[in-house]
Amino acid sequence: KISSENSVRADMYTDDVNFLSPGSDNLNWQTARQVFEYLELPLVIKYKIMNRKADLNINGGIITNLMIGNRVYIDNEGNEIYFGRTEKVREINYLGLVGIALEYPVTGNFNFTFEPRFRYYINSFDETGRINVHPFAIGIYTGLRYSFR
Repeated sequence: KISSENSVRADMYTDDVNFLSPGSDNLNWQTARQVFEYLELPLVIKYKIMNRKADLNINGGIITNLMIGNRVYIDNEGNEIYFGRTEKVREINYLGLVGIALEYPVTGNFNFTFEPRFRYYINSFDETGRINVHPFAIGIYTGLRYSFR
């Protein structure tokens, strides 16, 4: 059995960057915090490979991330000050995903799910192409799933 899964969610990624800035008498270390927010639009197809008391599925698909937030903050002696935005970052990113899902019926249309998943950025964050970085994530997703049957 092949079925598809579609959902929308917002993700936020943060990163701290340390750099030297000129002070009055010497160089001072500063910390900048980059905050990227994305609206995630997944298109996932699952294929049921085992249909017993618990179902086993192989999942795969593509995710489109639309940037909805891009902010940089500077730490100034414990106070965060808005500094601006990170330039030349892609507004749209694409990810591939693959996973194996175990679904166990709890009651009626509710299933408990346990899913190890691998996600890989197909394109780089940098829109200039000078920095070729393709982040990936390995995670375990769990929860209750409701099926409309």
